[in-house]
Amino acid sequence: MIGNYETNKNPDRAENLLRQGIEVSRLVGDDQGIAVGQHNLGTLIGKDRKRIEEAEQWLKKSIEMGESLGNIHHASMVRHSLANLLNKSRHRTRAKEAEQLLRQAIEDLNERNDPAGAGKAMHTLAMTILRDSKRQEEAYRIFRQSIAISEQTKDERTTMGRSITFAKFLIKAGINLPEVRDLLSRAHRIARSRGDKRQLETIADLQKSIAN
Repeated sequence: MIGNYETNKNPDRAENLLRQGIEVSRLVGDDQGIAVGQHNLGTLIGKDRKRIEEAEQWLKKSIEMGESLGNIHHASMVRHSLANLLNKSRHRTRAKEAEQLLRQAIEDLNERNDPAGAGKAMHTLAMTILRDSKRQEEAYRIFRQSIAISEQTKDERTTMGRSITFAKFLIKAGINLPEVRDLLSRAHRIARSRGDKRQLETIADLQKSIAN
């Protein structure tokens, strides 16, 4: 297993290890290991904006491998990763591709009773759609759905993070201030119970920005 330290501090070594791992999995006939390695390698390479096309190919291979194995859950997770990669582009066609990937992932994850995974993909979908100024209300509706899911699954940390993110978008748009207050109030309760000083400071700054 390659840790975050290896990935962040020595990406070249991490890449070499991932490539070696894929080859070993191939030699022993471990197709699932290949799919996981391809996902990790594509995600790592995608951190370099100059190698996005290469990263995209690795992620697509991982999706194909997952589907060939009948592991739709894996394919859905990689679709989410690929959507995040495509969202780095400013081209609308790429955003449209990302949206299609996310909607497919959400559908598959819901069918496999993975609300947490579906909620995560919904959150990314909302931010993807929000790039189109004509679809703000649609994006806001999906944001609300993703927050509701994290509440249902009792994932307080995710609920807090999504509430803060959504509040920031609403503040920037200058709309729905009562909803912003509710979002920040919810996030504040969670941050206080968790003793999260950094988020408490963020929430306080946001509350000040709408106080005037």
